[in-house]
Amino acid sequence: MTAALKLSDEIVYRIENNFDEICAATRYLWAAHWDEIASHKEVRHFDPDLELRRRLIGKNWLAMTARQGGRVIGYISWFVYGDPQVQDQITAETDIYYVEPRSDRALVMLQLMRRSLDELARRGVTIARPRTKLKTEGPGRGAGLLWERLGFKPFEIIYGKVLDKPDR
Repeated sequence: MTAALKLSDEIVYRIENNFDEICAATRYLWAAHWDEIASHKEVRHFDPDLELRRRLIGKNWLAMTARQGGRVIGYISWFVYGDPQVQDQITAETDIYYVEPRSDRALVMLQLMRRSLDELARRGVTIARPRTKLKTEGPGRGAGLLWERLGFKPFEIIYGKVLDKPDR
């Protein structure tokens, strides 16, 4: 990064509404994102279900990007849905979020978090539930700290286990 940024190099945060365009603009980041955060890689191989996500777009999905010079450098995506336990409330849960490795990575991610939370509130979301890995070292270990900086507290742990495939 040069010492003096040109106006075109400023980071622009924007809500994305076209699923195919956002996929095309972010596809080059997916493998690095998967490599950094995926669990159970020995049995789970990267193969995103784009048709499932396509069915969830619209009012049930919020995607925001951070762009520099027009190029996507980070993104955050939320699923937005009615809360099955509380009929009159809307809940949002993170789908994916990532910022490419760079010196200002945490700052860019904080802005994506803050701005997406503002948009969720504008849309009437009552509860936001971001997910993060319980990593203590390596890339991606600080996402929980960023959520806590924004006032979030851990309240649930999701366990995972690779199950043997049943004989069919």
